Amino acid sequence: MIHLLGTIGMVAAAVGSAGFCVVYHLSARWWRSEEGWHLMSFTGALAAAFVWLTVRTFVVSPRPVSVGVEVGRTLVFCGIAGLLWWRLWILYRRQIRPVVRRGRRQPEERS
Repeated sequence: MIHLLGTIGMVAAAVGSAGFCVVYHLSARWWRSEEGWHLMSFTGALAAAFVWLTVRTFVVSPRPVSVGVEVGRTLVFCGIAGLLWWRLWILYRRQIRPVVRRGRRQPEERS
């Protein structure tokens, strides 16, 4: 059961980090600032690592490990997944939602 939770955390981290990269690329000119480059490269590296780990988990048979290792793996993967989804939510709140709201407003009529 604990292995399944760790695997779910790992997959969530892979999807969350890859999702952030896609949304950030489509919503911001990240290549114009050092901060943007950092966010994209760091999150992209995490996405690559978690996608690789996810593929490896489903393709390679794991060797038996101790309960402590499984608990640690689960805490790490779920913790990172939570942080990545938090980063994606911040991106949405700060950059996507304001644009969507501005697009929905009707221009005020002047008399």
